[in-house]
Amino acid sequence: MRELRYNTYMKKINIRHIAALANIPLKPEEEELLAQQLDTTLEHIEKLNTIDTSSVMTTHTVTNTHNRFRTDDTVDTSSMLSQKEATMNTSQIHRGMFVVPMILDGE
Repeated sequence: MRELRYNTYMKKINIRHIAALANIPLKPEEEELLAQQLDTTLEHIEKLNTIDTSSVMTTHTVTNTHNRFRTDDTVDTSSMLSQKEATMNTSQIHRGMFVVPMILDGE
């Protein structure tokens, strides 16, 4: 069986890195608990890797569903607004499109 356990130093680096990516501040005791939990998770993965799946048919979905696409029918444009009609009551238009206030920071 292949050994997947990380040493304590590597586990703490991984825990810190994952916490930083998720923007979660961790206390040292939380890092230790999460490192132990990561070790337990890796042990479970080790066990799963020992299972012989050579006789199991590969699947791309477990629900056996298929994509369902609608037909590409022509749309009746007589009930649609023109771009000019759609934007005539707005206060700001730029190149024929609605201008709305920004709600997210531009990061």
